[in-house]
Amino acid sequence: MQNAEMSKMEKEKVLDELKVGILMLQSGKIMDAIKVFQRILMNDPENIDVRYWLAGAYIEADMFDEARIQLEEILKKKPDEVDAMNI
Repeated sequence: MQNAEMSKMEKEKVLDELKVGILMLQSGKIMDAIKVFQRILMNDPENIDVRYWLAGAYIEADMFDEARIQLEEILKKKPDEVDAMNI
């Protein structure tokens, strides 16, 4: 039971960090947002939502090769992910 609580707490922390990254991105702090998204992925590499946001931030920063890498990772994990194919 304690593991389930930790898992829930970790998920909430990731969600809070994701919100911070999104706010940074929306306020034009693109490189700061990228750092937040990268940090989340270091601890949660399977998080598709964070990969989407990171890819979008890379696109905003004209870092198209890095964005492509993130989108390819999404497609590896979810080959039918239409959004990743259309970006």
